[in-house]
Amino acid sequence: MKKLIFTAILTTFVSIAFSQDITLKIGTEATYRIAKTPDKKFTLTLVDTQAIDQPVSSGMDLFKGKVDSNLMKIAFVKGKFGDRPAILLVIKTGQPGMIKYSAKIKYAGRSKFVSTDVNPIIGNVNTTEMWQNELSEIVLSDFEEGHF
Repeated sequence: MKKLIFTAILTTFVSIAFSQDITLKIGTEATYRIAKTPDKKFTLTLVDTQAIDQPVSSGMDLFKGKVDSNLMKIAFVKGKFGDRPAILLVIKTGQPGMIKYSAKIKYAGRSKFVSTDVNPIIGNVNTTEMWQNELSEIVLSDFEEGHF
């Protein structure tokens, strides 16, 4: 019985240790080191961050070329969709396959985050999400292996 309780506590601790939230303010580009855990989840460790003050013309303008397999690049920036202003989340990783994740957004002037739907990340492809409302922050979490 003690062994069963210990295993349950250890499993809970490991799940908490590997669940992480990444919070980005609008106008941020960040690079993370990405590693897959035995349970097919991913941990991300911040490598570098920089501010992007000017709007980008599209998500394709960011992260040109291949990204190393152990890295993930994320930008949460003002940009355009056609001729209209938009908020863009652009993610690119060199990790092969598909990665699922969760996201919550905070509208400008509001205090609470709300969940939003997102598409999975595909290796070495700029995955772009966009919103036409003004946003101030985004929280990304629950990175895990996905399947086609």
